[in-house]
Amino acid sequence: MRASFTIIKRLSYAAGILLLLLVCAAFLLPKFINTAPVKDELQRILSQKISGTLTFRSIDLSLFPVPRLIMDQPRIALPGKLEASIASLRVFPEIIPFFRGQVKITKLQIRDPALTLHVSDREGGLPSAEQISAALTSMTSDADGLILSVENGRFSVIRNGHEPAVLRRVDARMVAESTEDGITVILDRLKIAAPRLLFAGVFSIRPASPRLSVYLKGTNLPVQQTGGFALAAVGEMPPVRNITDIVRDGTVPDITFESWGDTFEELGAIKNIEIRGGLEQASIHIPGLGLDFTAVQGAFTVSKGILQGKGIAGRLGKSTLRQASLKLGVTGDDGPFHLETVAKADPQETLDLLRQLVKDKPLLQELHRIQSASGAMLGRLVLDGTLASVEPRVSVSEMDLSARYDRIPFPVTIGRGSFVYDQEQISVKDLAGTVGQSTFSGMDARMDRGPEPRLAVRSGTLFLHAAEMHGWLASLKPVRTPLGEIASAGGIITIS
Repeated sequence: MRASFTIIKRLSYAAGILLLLLVCAAFLLPKFINTAPVKDELQRILSQKISGTLTFRSIDLSLFPVPRLIMDQPRIALPGKLEASIASLRVFPEIIPFFRGQVKITKLQIRDPALTLHVSDREGGLPSAEQISAALTSMTSDADGLILSVENGRFSVIRNGHEPAVLRRVDARMVAESTEDGITVILDRLKIAAPRLLFAGVFSIRPASPRLSVYLKGTNLPVQQTGGFALAAVGEMPPVRNITDIVRDGTVPDITFESWGDTFEELGAIKNIEIRGGLEQASIHIPGLGLDFTAVQGAFTVSKGILQGKGIAGRLGKSTLRQASLKLGVTGDDGPFHLETVAKADPQETLDLLRQLVKDKPLLQELHRIQSASGAMLGRLVLDGTLASVEPRVSVSEMDLSARYDRIPFPVTIGRGSFVYDQEQISVKDLAGTVGQSTFSGMDARMDRGPEPRLAVRSGTLFLHAAEMHGWLASLKPVRTPLGEIASAGGIITIS
């Protein structure tokens, strides 16, 4: 019994002495580290480790209540690659490995960091999945993972020949975990004040292919600011440039971003990226065609280099669109293009679009003879092909319009009927309207398109104002002589 008491007593003495040594170390070690010779030597060694320059104002090592290292005003410089300054860096190592001389970090707290990254378009050498995995595994706590928090950060990417891409007032929290299945970094929160961005997500490194994967979910993203940052950050990558040129303004209320690959280069390849989200009050530009849609709302995806939209509503000039769908390649002019929409269209805008897209020269000449179109039309518009070659299809189910056609000296109005224009035909059905003081109704006609166009009038009734028709026809050279013998004409001529 006495022996046991003696052992306990000695262990108590030993523990007390160890505690006293730890307390002394906690007070004396920072003073020792911050003496000029030791501080200079430590900065030299750390600078060699990072192949750059690392300086700090002071280091404070505290053991209670938990071990932590506080570095005041550290600065890092890697010439031509990176500059960073931090107001305060706090490192919390895991306790047991710490006393074994191993550094396993459970928490990193970074306050007021300012980081500038220099990127060259010709510069390669991105880290491999193995290098990232080894670095995270070596310093991450096996039990608790690594928690990284950033407060009030400023991050800049400078690419040769481009304006800096800057993120301001960045607050973030992420957790890195190392398991047998690989490395997982969970982004709990990424909040950026300018541009206004809010993200959460997951980054994974796995042993099997695809080695790398990224999943991000964002809310309420401003299109213009987000696109501007993306362009400045990645440079003139055609898919990024094309997407920002197509979607120019508006808000994305929700968005998900997924990417995968065996290397970081593959992770950024457009074929390995999927984006899903929505648009509100957006502006969409169709390059090559000069079409600018406004007040756009709907759902969209980007997958394998194809942008698709469904359930789209918006405006094109004075025309309103609904139930629209869009398919558009973002890798170049040879990608697919398809737009289909129900439209309440402005006749003059529809006429201008057909003039732009129709390649049939005789038909194009006739379209240019139509002027001052006004009124309203309801129907379906389809544009199909590629951005370099688009074929229009127009189907009008309701119309109420007026125009001038320079082959006829009278105004033309149409109050009822349907109209179809596609690659095979131009047809009208149940057409009713006026030409000057003459009227027509029930017109059903079709002209087949091709090398030898053929016109077939199936039905219709004409009520011609004789005096008006006589005056016009008598002015035409082919019939001027015979009609000139008729002094005047009156009444209505009915043709059915």
